[in-house]
Amino acid sequence: MQSRNLIWDQAKGVAIIAVVAIHASESSLSSPTDSANFKIGITVLQLVDFAVPLFLAIAGYFSYISYQKNKTNYIWRRSIQLIIPYFVWTIITIFITSRENIFDPLFVTRSIFFGTGISIGYYIIVLLQMTILTPLLWRINSINIHISILILFTITGVTFTYCVQLIFPGSRLSAFPVRVLPFFVWYPFFHMGFFVSYLQYRNRLHLPSRQTFYALIAMSVALSFFESLLLIKFGYTTLAASQTNISSFIYSATVFLFATKLSYEKEIKSRPLLEFIGSASFFIYLTHLLIFRALLYIVPASYVPSSVAGVIPVLIVIPILVCCSCVVIIRALFDKKWKTWLGA
Repeated sequence: MQSRNLIWDQAKGVAIIAVVAIHASESSLSSPTDSANFKIGITVLQLVDFAVPLFLAIAGYFSYISYQKNKTNYIWRRSIQLIIPYFVWTIITIFITSRENIFDPLFVTRSIFFGTGISIGYYIIVLLQMTILTPLLWRINSINIHISILILFTITGVTFTYCVQLIFPGSRLSAFPVRVLPFFVWYPFFHMGFFVSYLQYRNRLHLPSRQTFYALIAMSVALSFFESLLLIKFGYTTLAASQTNISSFIYSATVFLFATKLSYEKEIKSRPLLEFIGSASFFIYLTHLLIFRALLYIVPASYVPSSVAGVIPVLIVIPILVCCSCVVIIRALFDKKWKTWLGA
């Protein structure tokens, strides 16, 4: 059990670094598509677009375990764990970035329900939807039904993603965060994690070798690059960089299953820094964009490199270092209640 926990903390560490890398790279998409900045940015995005899907798959994996251990008030307990720190950091972020709206109930309510208070709160909204669905998933005792539902919602989610961006570009449905809020867009990842845990508990999970996974990951990355080039050629840059296009879906599923494979190994090398980052991933997710804004405010424009190749590493390393330092301080100075409230 200890080794498995190490792997999943490491996986969450990789996922949150990927999340920060996505946000560090996104500004490059506004550059001309033939520019070096755009090419570097889109390359980074293709390599890290497994971030949120991996988090959701891990959440699904552990939701099966958690629900099995204690079904009593599961939805309430899990929702409180998510809502309180999300609400706290949404209010803090609004106070810092949009102080004049802090006493506007409509603005604050909209910011909370659409996830725009911290800009990327959609993930919390989606995870809450998955939490509500967990007891329903638990009732499914047929492997064939699990697979059928996975296929159905994969088709639904992918179809929605492509339709709103290819057929209805510029509509409200295609705008962020509306296009990423419906549960079915992300549902396959959560259910996949839940289903893997379900199969594992019944000793029905069979995964290929490490070498096979290396080949599958390489092929899925190549497919991701191919699809992005095709979409960019036709002017669909946002979809090319999306974590929910079909190639990113395949890539994300492969990464999660590879992590599951690693969790089976008897001896797992400890990576304390990565494991700590993984254990602090929720706090980092909620707060790293505040560090982005602070850097942009503190650092004079003349000191900012014109190339994103110089900016991206800084926007990845510094926010993670600052957030992890905050987590160390919070865990050292505050009791359990405050740690829960702050997501640390």
